[in-house]
Amino acid sequence: MFLIPLAESVTRTGAPDTWARLSALEQTHRTWFRNRTGADIPYILFLAVLYAEGQPMAFEPEELAVVSGGLRHRLEGVRALTPGWDQGRVIPGDPQMAVYAFPPDVALDREDLEVEYHEVRSRDWSRILPRIRAERVRIGGGLPQSRPYF
Repeated sequence: MFLIPLAESVTRTGAPDTWARLSALEQTHRTWFRNRTGADIPYILFLAVLYAEGQPMAFEPEELAVVSGGLRHRLEGVRALTPGWDQGRVIPGDPQMAVYAFPPDVALDREDLEVEYHEVRSRDWSRILPRIRAERVRIGGGLPQSRPYF
C-alpha cells in the first residue's frame, strides 16, 4: 500500500496534469467529507492505493493510521474509489483505491511521518519529503502564496 498526500503543498510539485488530477480529487472528496460530517474540518486527505503481488491479500481499511511527531493519528473517514475496496481483499492485478481523511494536525512537513498498518510501519516519507522540498525550491515562484508551505 502507498499513500499520496492530496495537500496542495505536495501535489503542486508534480507534473501539471498530475497536479490537476490530484487537486480535483482532493476538492471532490473534501466536499464529500464536509457534506457527510456537516462540518468544514480541514482534514488531511490521502489517496490510498493497495495492490497485491503474487497472492490475493486480505486487508482491513480502518486499521491504517499515520504517526507524526510521535502521535498516532487514527483515520477519521474513508471513501472507496474502486468497487472492490469494501470487500477487504485485493487480488493481484486489481489495485484498490480510496481517499482517507485524517485529523488536521497530521504534520506533512515532518520527516518522521510514518504510515502504520497493524504492526508494520513505513518510514518512506523520510526519503520522499526531501525530494518534495527540493522540487519546491526548483519551481520556486510557481507555488501560490495563499497557503503556507513547509
